[in-house]
Amino acid sequence: MPQRVRRLGLRPGVLVTVCCLAAFLLAPISAAAGDPPTCAGRPATIVGTPGPDYLRGTPGDDVIWGGGGDDRIYAGDGNDIVCAGPGNDVVDGGLGNDHLDGGDGNDLLVGGRGHDTLMGGRGHDTLNGGEGNDALLGGPGDDRLDGGPGRDRLEGGQGSDYLIGGEGPDHLIGGAGNDILRGGRGADHLQGGGGDDTLRGGEGDDVLEGGDGDDTCDGGPGTDSAATCEVVVSTERGQTSAPLLRPGPTQVALTFDDGPSGAYTPQILDILARYEVPATFFVVGRHAAAHPALLRRMVADGHSVQNHTYSHAWLTRYSDAGIRDELSRANRIIVDITGASPHCMRPPFMAVSDRVRAVASGLGLATIMWDVDPWDWKRPGASAVASHVLRATRGGDIVLFHDTAGTSTVGALPTIIQGLRARGLELVPLCAVPGVASR
Repeated sequence: MPQRVRRLGLRPGVLVTVCCLAAFLLAPISAAAGDPPTCAGRPATIVGTPGPDYLRGTPGDDVIWGGGGDDRIYAGDGNDIVCAGPGNDVVDGGLGNDHLDGGDGNDLLVGGRGHDTLMGGRGHDTLNGGEGNDALLGGPGDDRLDGGPGRDRLEGGQGSDYLIGGEGPDHLIGGAGNDILRGGRGADHLQGGGGDDTLRGGEGDDVLEGGDGDDTCDGGPGTDSAATCEVVVSTERGQTSAPLLRPGPTQVALTFDDGPSGAYTPQILDILARYEVPATFFVVGRHAAAHPALLRRMVADGHSVQNHTYSHAWLTRYSDAGIRDELSRANRIIVDITGASPHCMRPPFMAVSDRVRAVASGLGLATIMWDVDPWDWKRPGASAVASHVLRATRGGDIVLFHDTAGTSTVGALPTIIQGLRARGLELVPLCAVPGVASR
């Protein structure tokens, strides 16, 4: 028969006060009826009340059901199963391979020594795995998960979670929300999931995958790999990373479309060289073929050269095969001239769709759009272009220019560069491994 206790020291058959007897009788399951509540499919051997309880396990394998209220549960030795139930609960698994489920509420779960499984449930939970190879699942809410020593798996679930792997080769999955993942010491695998995540590998050879959203990744010491991360912080010589697809919060990317232009691209390159600014050029394949020396200069000057189709094509009007041909032809020309493969493409006329993105992705090309368009191609004058860019641009933005916009772009660039830098913004190239093309 399961124990139903109100506070430490009570056992079946011990006289209880009137107040506690009422709680006992109002419990959802009657122990006397022989049908105790279940936890993880097992009948409970220790049962709490609808109110706040202090439950303590035996030296053996216990199944503890806390019920409602803010419970304090110490499972003790053995391989225990605990369902704390609704309320802000504190659960300590103690020694053994334990299964702890916090249920609804803001819970604190401590696995202790052993290979434990901790489930926070709904609420803002704190889960500490302790020693051993643990599995921690935060569930809905803003949770903090700390795996501790061992080979741990941490899943934040819904909400903005903070995951710490600790010592050992850990697997951290942020899930939905703006999460922070820290691998710690060991060869860790970090996956941000949806949201704007921050991934820090720590010591060891780590794999970082940002996932959806604007993610920031720092591999730390070791030979690391960072994929689908919009901002990659390279801290060690051995680190490898994915191309930078979006500026960080204190960065801005200047990008130039439609070139190269024999008349204006050299002037743009001169200005960028004078101010030591790395930029990104989305070149049209047939124009690149006509001006190979300009592409070679772009690369030599530390700029990023990317794909703007072969013929400045309106891609949404093309079949999949046509899209693939436009992008592939431009790719081949860029590779033949520079020796480097593009990582990104920008669709002319802003003509993009899921189908266009999918075809481009199949060729290894990320689709890059923009945040600020000063309409320089209409040639409104240098003053108008500079004023628009400085007024509209914020940290993290991508600015669109055109090589072919004449003096409207060429004349505006010095003012724009100086104005953005005066605000403490760093100018970075896109679609190139950080530290390679940037200056």
